[in-house]
Amino acid sequence: MRQNNSENRKIQIMCDTIFSLFAFVYLYFFQKDLLGMMYAKLPAADILSYSPFFVSLLLTLIIILIGIQIRKILRFQNMWYACNYLPSAFLLGLCTSCTREHFFYLSEKSWYIVLLFFILIIGVFKILSMVPQGRNNLMKWPYAILLLMLTCCVTLFIGNTDEYLHRELKIATLIEKGEYKKALQVGVKAEETTPELVLLRAEAMLNLPSDVQGSQIAELFFDYPISKPSVV
Repeated sequence: MRQNNSENRKIQIMCDTIFSLFAFVYLYFFQKDLLGMMYAKLPAADILSYSPFFVSLLLTLIIILIGIQIRKILRFQNMWYACNYLPSAFLLGLCTSCTREHFFYLSEKSWYIVLLFFILIIGVFKILSMVPQGRNNLMKWPYAILLLMLTCCVTLFIGNTDEYLHRELKIATLIEKGEYKKALQVGVKAEETTPELVLLRAEAMLNLPSDVQGSQIAELFFDYPISKPSVV
């Protein structure tokens, strides 16, 4: 009994640690430009400067605190412990699902479908967790890790992973900081682009140092893919 409790405690610590790290890394390294765009729309944006690290850390702490309360409701145990983080993963994805025009990029109907499917999945896992488990502790770890990976995938599925939007936001951020050469390195090897990216790159090129002038800028421009004109 003590050995089982010890193994279950280790699984809990593993899930808590990995999901917390995943949430911070996801926000700070993959969504910080998107969070910056959302922050700029807030009324206090002109008063307080945007700090990607602080905002990512704050959102991670909020997600963790909410997860603690949800865990008391769902009460998944043992190798099913990672399922306690499914609502937190859903909320984390929801916080990063905006576009330039909309806070949630899915339609209202699509969100209802996703939410119902999400509730159904939790219900299925809850029923499966009630099935008596074997005493082989070694078998618990692969299941626990697999469920934790699936939980993290929920965030990636719901959050905005539009690579073109992220490139646009990244270039715009670098241009604002005056780092024009770094801005031109964003998506340099991509095979396709968008009209917005083309305009941002042109702005970055026009602000390059004086040692890159005239025809050199024109030649540099054709090093990047050109977006196809829309046909009406």
